Amino acid sequence: MKNDIIVTEELIQNSIADTMAHKQNVSLFLNKVINQLHDRSDNHDNSKMEQPELDIFAIYGPKLKDSTYGSDEYRVFLKEMKVALDHHYGENRHHPEFFNKKEKYCNICSIGLDSSAMRIIKHFKECPNCKTKNPKIEERYTLRGMTLVDLLEMICDWKAATMRHIDGDIYKSLVDNKKRFGISDDLYEILLNTVKMIEGE
Repeated sequence: MKNDIIVTEELIQNSIADTMAHKQNVSLFLNKVINQLHDRSDNHDNSKMEQPELDIFAIYGPKLKDSTYGSDEYRVFLKEMKVALDHHYGENRHHPEFFNKKEKYCNICSIGLDSSAMRIIKHFKECPNCKTKNPKIEERYTLRGMTLVDLLEMICDWKAATMRHIDGDIYKSLVDNKKRFGISDDLYEILLNTVKMIEGE
């Protein structure tokens, strides 16, 4: 052993006690998360069974089911459902829109633009990331503000939503939502891994 330290029974017992205390704390925190997940599982989308969502989802649910996610027809339906969707997003944390946080993005590279990047664009008329001249700046809802519990409910919701569509595909949905919400490469991979876990791969 380094420095000829003698491992005594007391050292071993102290180490075991320390590990057990650590395990108890981790268990406490995990159980808090588990309780949150149970609550989300029990109450997911309850607002769809109340007004103003109930009537609108009753009408548009079948239409959405027969449409292709992200298509022009799909987007028209969403616009027509605005009253219900605004209420739904405002009541449910598993939607990025709940947090009403938008960030600016370059429409070419889809990289977020902070205040210093916006100054560069204003002064040099060029995206500092992809060097595109006079880029179009878009605003998108982001996942900032969400917790891991929110993200877990969100990805389960996305997976279940694709199962409602005849041509639903969670992997295509992930790619589309990566751009829609400006999801980083790292978080995209985590969500992808989570889908594979859910599907049992």
